[in-house]
Amino acid sequence: AQGDYEHADDDLGRARIYLQRAGNAEDAASVDVNLGLLARLPQRDSRAIGHFDRAAEIFRRDQVRDNLAAALLGKAQAQLALVDLEGARRSSGQAWALAAGLANPILVSRLGLARTRVLLRSGSLNEADAVLAKVQPVAADRPLAILLKARLAQARGDAQRAARVLQPLINGRDGPLFEALPDWVVASAQSEQAVAEDAPWLALEIDSLSGPQDRIALLLARALWEQTHQKNEKAARQFGQAMDLSHRSGTPSDVVRVGTAQAWFLLDQGKLDQATAIVGELTPYAERDFAVAQLTAALYRKLGETRLADAAAKRARQLAGERNPDRRALDQGGF
Repeated sequence: AQGDYEHADDDLGRARIYLQRAGNAEDAASVDVNLGLLARLPQRDSRAIGHFDRAAEIFRRDQVRDNLAAALLGKAQAQLALVDLEGARRSSGQAWALAAGLANPILVSRLGLARTRVLLRSGSLNEADAVLAKVQPVAADRPLAILLKARLAQARGDAQRAARVLQPLINGRDGPLFEALPDWVVASAQSEQAVAEDAPWLALEIDSLSGPQDRIALLLARALWEQTHQKNEKAARQFGQAMDLSHRSGTPSDVVRVGTAQAWFLLDQGKLDQATAIVGELTPYAERDFAVAQLTAALYRKLGETRLADAAAKRARQLAGERNPDRRALDQGGF
């Protein structure tokens, strides 16, 4: 599969040069969008941003609003995957500002949901709620809209509502929305709703899933489920597998999502050395991600490093936005 992507890269790269040489700037910019989307495959998001920037510059100059919005959307998604929350806020805000003048309902739906996701990750709960209320998701986007609605409820401390909202995404006719499974496990545990041991997704073969994001989400959900049932050895294995897959095939955002959950599990087990190794890997994100800053403060507190713990806790409060800085991000829809 990797070879197919590389061939596509080559073909699109050649096409872009030919169009540029022919003076066809808009078509060349469209190729840039496709190159950016291709580069958004796992572990290539930093390359994607350059493609989207070049395309946006042309579309902005020529006032091609729908293509400009699509380029900014792609950029925001890449920035979110790289845990560049400030950049994602900026890009998604610019893209959403264009939505009112667009006729394509699919694009408008994607713009609104991407903006909502970025705002939730940034702790801007009221603004996220306002944007989500305006979005009219197309059929393919409705599951994501439901998931974001549940995450908003979870962030506001209403785990029971979050679990209720997530229910159709877990027990749907076509199987679960895998991205929603970790949210479902956490919300169910907090609202004291048992997740059945014979839940079909617990028995799924990981290799039967095609995309790395679905596999990571399933492994993380299983780890959290094992943790809530005090099956700590099994949980440790599932967390380890999820982290390994995040390193191999995921994005920095996947590493942060899995790493924070795994490190909290280890801290709760008193395994400070193992937790320290994970938090050390996540350190580059502690200045920009609430969950990592909060986790870092907890680790330093356990290690008796009061000054470092206080500094990390201060940063966590700054990054919390409208979230509760005293509740774990994991328990506030922090996926």
